[in-house]
Amino acid sequence: MRTPPASATLPAPTRAARPRRGPRLAALCLALAAAATLLAWRSEGFWNALSPISDKAQLYRLSGEIKVDPLLLAAIVRAESGFDPIARSPRGAVGLMQLMPATARQVARELKFDYQDGDDLYTGDINLTLGAHYFARQLKDFHGDLPLALAAYNAGPAKVRSWGLDPWGQDQDLLISRIPLPATRAYVRRVLWYYRLFARMRRVKRFLRGEPEP
Repeated sequence: MRTPPASATLPAPTRAARPRRGPRLAALCLALAAAATLLAWRSEGFWNALSPISDKAQLYRLSGEIKVDPLLLAAIVRAESGFDPIARSPRGAVGLMQLMPATARQVARELKFDYQDGDDLYTGDINLTLGAHYFARQLKDFHGDLPLALAAYNAGPAKVRSWGLDPWGQDQDLLISRIPLPATRAYVRRVLWYYRLFARMRRVKRFLRGEPEP
C-alpha cells in the first residue's frame, strides 16, 4: 500500500453551511414597519401631526354653525395669515382671517357678539368666529358662488358687485380670469388651491383608514 508523500496536503475539512439570516431579518423588519405604518395611519394623532391646519376644533365647530366646509375655512386662513394669529397687514387687517377692525365691529354687532376693540382680533377664537360669519354672509349674498364670495371677502362686496360679473353657466377658471384686480384674482386662486390640497389630504386619510366617503 502506497502512502502519500510527506509534502502532500490533505483537503481541509468542510464546514457545515450556516443558515443565512439576512433575508429573514429584512422581511421581519419590513413586516414590522408595515404594521407600525398601518397603526399610524389609523391614529388621529398621526394625521394631526401631519396636517398643516391649526385650530381644527374651532374650525370644525364654526363649520357646523355656518354650513361651510371646515377645509374651505382652513384654506382662507392659510391664504390670509398662514395660521399666524398675530399677523397684521400693512393696511391694518389683523389675525388669522385678516379682519379689518371696522368689519369686525359690524359683524360683532349683527351677531350680538362680545367684541371690545381691535386687540380682540389677536385672539384666535374671536377672529375665526367673526371671519367665518363674515365669509358665510358673502357666500349667501353671492348665491353660493365661491369665486365671487372669496373675491368679496378680499376686496369688499361693493367692489365685486361693481364689476358686474355673471357666474351663471360660466366655467370657474374663466370667471376667475375676469376678476379685474390682479391681487384679488391671485387671492381667489390661492385659496382654491389650498382648498383642493386639503381636500385631497382628507380623501387620502379616509382611504388609508378605511373610512367611507360621506
